[in-house]
Amino acid sequence: MSRKSEKKIGEFILEAGLATALDIDHALQSQHVFGGLMGTNLVEMGILNADTLAAFLSTQFSVPVANKKDFDNVTSDTLALIPPTAAARLSILPLHYDDTNLYLAMSDPSEQRVISRIEGNIQKKIKAKVVSELVLRQYLEKYYGIARSSRYIKLSDQQQKLEHSELHDMDLENRMLDQHISAFLQTEDAVQHYFQYIKSLHKVPVIQKNKNIKDYDVNPGLTYLMTQIDGILSLQDLMGISIFSKITTLKALCYLHKLSIVAFENH
Repeated sequence: MSRKSEKKIGEFILEAGLATALDIDHALQSQHVFGGLMGTNLVEMGILNADTLAAFLSTQFSVPVANKKDFDNVTSDTLALIPPTAAARLSILPLHYDDTNLYLAMSDPSEQRVISRIEGNIQKKIKAKVVSELVLRQYLEKYYGIARSSRYIKLSDQQQKLEHSELHDMDLENRMLDQHISAFLQTEDAVQHYFQYIKSLHKVPVIQKNKNIKDYDVNPGLTYLMTQIDGILSLQDLMGISIFSKITTLKALCYLHKLSIVAFENH
């Protein structure tokens, strides 16, 4: 069972410095007009992509992210556990199962009513995994033939084009740094680390002088980021001046914090 935070998804993203209060307000207005979940509207506005949204949803609901491997390995036996009509009505997708558990992709794992109903029908415990509404609808169409509206088709196409263009147009240093960190720390884990240990953009990053950087697997991008830390007043200021994207900067600082190379002190 998930433990949904009292904070809303927009608050998490705002607190991590990936959006402004004006961004969140615009997303709320868009949600009011066009519907969909808050996260979908943030993705639609280009504030973050579907993968980064899923990482924040994982923190909000305290459940793991349903990743591409989960979706690629769905079998017909697993799909048979949930009828297409139920999958469409409840916005769920079964991923895999064992003797006692069914692992279920959901955009809102706090829906205990839905979970209890399914558990009663299939006599298995539900283990929820979170996924963005955008990605969930894509796989519901793939596996159950549940047609998406033109809005979600267009948004999926935009995300794929954006991802493809970023691979070519993203600054090489940013891409290399993100790839380096991802080998040790996924976005989902970085977001959870931030909210568990750092908690505030107003904290001051401080390099620990007793650490020998040569003892760690640190690439040139991380080394350069560390030079930007000297004299910076807050994490928020660093994210504002960093040559890297905000999410890559946040991941890098969480990685350095996990290695105890960088500490965060109150202003």
